[in-house]
Amino acid sequence: MDIQIQQANQLNSEGIKLAQQAKFEEAIPYFQQALHLYPNNATIYFNIANTLAELERNDEAVIFFDNALEIEPNKPDCIYNKANSLSCQGKSIEAIALYEQVIQLDPLISSAYFNKANELKKLKKYRESLTAYDKAIEAEPNHSSAHFNKAIVLKELKLDNAAIESCKKCIEIDPEKDEAHYNLGNLLYDQKLYNEALQHFEKAIEINPSDLDYYYNKGVVLTKLGIIQEAEIFFKIYRKLLAKEQEKN
Repeated sequence: MDIQIQQANQLNSEGIKLAQQAKFEEAIPYFQQALHLYPNNATIYFNIANTLAELERNDEAVIFFDNALEIEPNKPDCIYNKANSLSCQGKSIEAIALYEQVIQLDPLISSAYFNKANELKKLKKYRESLTAYDKAIEAEPNHSSAHFNKAIVLKELKLDNAAIESCKKCIEIDPEKDEAHYNLGNLLYDQKLYNEALQHFEKAIEINPSDLDYYYNKGVVLTKLGIIQEAEIFFKIYRKLLAKEQEKN
């Protein structure tokens, strides 16, 4: 092997080690030196792009992803990560097109369906988003976040019973997901199932005692159940947490 290529590979390896330690700023010069010694290497361009993305320098990252893709046009992880950078820039339509490319190259990548669904949800294309979440779940049945976000989309489509089932599935997979308990509590409250809603607000508080909305909604449910004194306790906690939050801001 050419000495320059050996040196480039060593520098690239050092950059990877630093990136794995979250030392992204330190990693970039190693990758740049490697690229200088070994130009037109898709892997090095890809590593620079990923490191820039970790630093939230997504506009620069996209340029390096493009450089890598000029050399290896059908590299799914590169297309996927470029899509993620575009998503971070708020370019949902461009990101969706790239997630679709990834799916064509590898239909079993559940995260590509999931991220596509998230972008469609941002655009309020709920029916299309629902289809993509279903595809993500088909590829990975225990994808708890796909079930969670699917429930949100179903709620937007006024399919509350289906949303409840999706929330329950999410909780079955990930019982400690406080947001799922909270959302399920809200769905059950809307159906006047106050005792069941209360259980899920209580669980949300148990998992994450710092979210003030959980206390407020528990107070609302207790009020509906006629347990006024206890409800006021939770409204007081809500007001106290709200005051602390306002002080920080």
